Amino acid sequence: MLWDEFLWEFNRKYYNLEALTVVEACRRFDQLTRLCPQLVPTEEEKVRRMVNMLRGDIATVVESGEYPPNTVADLVNRAIRAEHNIAKSREERAKMWEDKKKQREKAQAPTKQSPGANPQTQGSRSDQGSKPGQGNQQNPNKRKGNRNQNQRNPQQKQD
Repeated sequence: MLWDEFLWEFNRKYYNLEALTVVEACRRFDQLTRLCPQLVPTEEEKVRRMVNMLRGDIATVVESGEYPPNTVADLVNRAIRAEHNIAKSREERAKMWEDKKKQREKAQAPTKQSPGANPQTQGSRSDQGSKPGQGNQQNPNKRKGNRNQNQRNPQQKQD
């Protein structure tokens, strides 16, 4: 087994790279470089390997831009800032969604009626003159306007 394969298996089993903070990744990287300094002989190689240890979202921010980091110190500073900004952004989004959820719940909540505003006990103007027990029923023979104004009577002859 090659060293890289061993490291991959070891990391997969004992470390969750997605859960590491930047500080934890730095500590782990320092431990590994002390154990195997031959794997990272140059600063450029250290930067490349350390970027691979960062969470994907942080690594993307760190590597983006016109000038990628060329020292470990620069990489760590950028990574800490990126981690902070990403966490802040996530908190703001979570708060925004929580506020929207509260607004939806508030809008969907039944409104309380004022005391004495029971629709079953209050009469409307349309049933003030009706007989008891009839309520607000409409006369089925009463027309609601001429719905067929623009239509011709089918029995009329067309010109």
